This record gives sequence, structure tokens and C-alpha cells, in this order.
Amino acid sequence: GNATDLSLLTHMSAEDIAHLQSVGEDAQAARKQFILKDDQEILWNHLSSLKNGRVDFILDNSGFELFTDLVFADFLVTYTPHVSKVFFHPKLIPWFVSDVTPPDFGKAITSLLDPAFFQSPADGTSKGSEHLLWMVTRWKDYIHRGVFELSVPVDSPLGGCGLLAEFWTAPWPYWNMEILSPNLFKDLQTSNLVIFKVLAPT
Repeated sequence: GNATDLSLLTHMSAEDIAHLQSVGEDAQAARKQFILKDDQEILWNHLSSLKNGRVDFILDNSGFELFTDLVFADFLVTYTPHVSKVFFHPKLIPWFVSDVTPPDFGKAITSLLDPAFFQSPADGTSKGSEHLLWMVTRWKDYIHRGVFELSVPVDSPLGGCGLLAEFWTAPWPYWNMEILSPNLFKDLQTSNLVIFKVLAPT
């Protein structure tokens, strides 16, 4: 489901959203009945066949979903030999309120590196915070080295232009991408896997 699209969750409390976004084994099992086609095994077999491959994320929601995209990208690059490059494709405008824009991407990294961003744990421990800091510092290094790359400059203004980003907020069907956005089409052809998150029509 689209559990992190805040534009769909305006009636929910923070606790309700946290429960909806829970990722425990029981929560995953409960959601399985809503999955129309589960190709996880096929996908993993494809990824496992790669050596230094490229994966592209067509970004959707800011906040928690962007964080999980970064965690998954980090896993692929850091802990497997299968992927060595990840491209992130933001939107140039926040099309549905919480869509990731280039400034959101940059702000996510700086916010996660800021010790004041999270409240201190009640028990006074900071082990989780230390691990988060190590991980996000690694992401910052990946961005610096071009292992993680945004399809447009991170300082792109809202509503700006970018040949690899304009398509995502245009009223065009995907099957016309080759004609209407040939640069993006050609770029995505060099990827070994393109990840979209979509809300299925009801």
C-alpha cells in the first residue's frame, strides 16, 4: 500500500500512522493478502545475478519512505557485490504534497546527521543514534563519490527544469517516454533495475 503518502493520511493521528508504517513480521503477514503479485524471489534472483550493477529509484514520498529507499540502496551497495551505483529520481514539484523534491533529498541527509533532529531516548542510551550517524555519514560519502546520485542537482529550485526529471510530473503515459522524454528513456535503459512505487487503482 501507500503507507507513507501523507496526502492520503490527513485524518490519522501520529500513532495511527506509526502503526500503519510498522514493518514487523506480523504487519507484513497481514498485508500479504493485499499483494496482487509477489515477484520478490524473481527480483532477488535478478539482483543476485548482477555484478556492480545500477539501480534506479523513482522517488515517491519524503520522510519515512525516502529514508527506507536510502536504507535499501545502502544495503545493495554496501553489503552486496551486485550493485555499485544508485540513481534517485526526484520530482521537480511536490506533485502530491509529500513527493520528494531535490531540496527534500538534501534536507533528509542534513537532518539525519543533526544530533538535535531526534529526541534523546528515555533510557539515556544512544547506540541507535550512533549507528544512524555512521550509516548516514556513509550515505553522504556515497553522494560525494557519485555512488548515490540524484538525477538533477540537489539545489534545483522547485519548478525548475531537468531533462531527467520533468517527465515525472508531466501528464504523459509511460509508453510515450521514448518520444516525449528521450534523454530519460535512454538513461533508464542503462539501469539494471528501476524501482517504482505506485498506488494501485481501487
